[in-house]
Amino acid sequence: MHTSLRFFSKGFVREVYRSGLFLIVLLYTSLLAQAQAIRYVKPVASGSGSGNSWASASGDLQAMIDASSAGQQVWVAAGVYKPTSTTTRNTSFAMKNGMAIYGGIAGSEMVLTQRPAINPVSGQPSSSTL
Repeated sequence: MHTSLRFFSKGFVREVYRSGLFLIVLLYTSLLAQAQAIRYVKPVASGSGSGNSWASASGDLQAMIDASSAGQQVWVAAGVYKPTSTTTRNTSFAMKNGMAIYGGIAGSEMVLTQRPAINPVSGQPSSSTL
């Protein structure tokens, strides 16, 4: 076994090891980022409207729900959201299993614990209306 390692220099083996370790870490962080993706929604789109941040929040709640998968979140800023632009009352938002939708958000939070407190007992309703 020791003789087979002589074929490769120590630097080469070390570099292959580091590259493999780097790829494993990169893959893990990529998967973690996908699993914890947050999509941002405001009543009126901002920036590019991609929903990737508050600065580029989408104005289309259903599109952000559709773009999300299990383990992901949609954060909805204060406002009124309707599933259709018509007056039909038979249309609703199509939710998805395994994803979370959070409302009552001011629109600048970076973590959920920054949301304003909601106290329905004192008559303070959520500021997001779906």
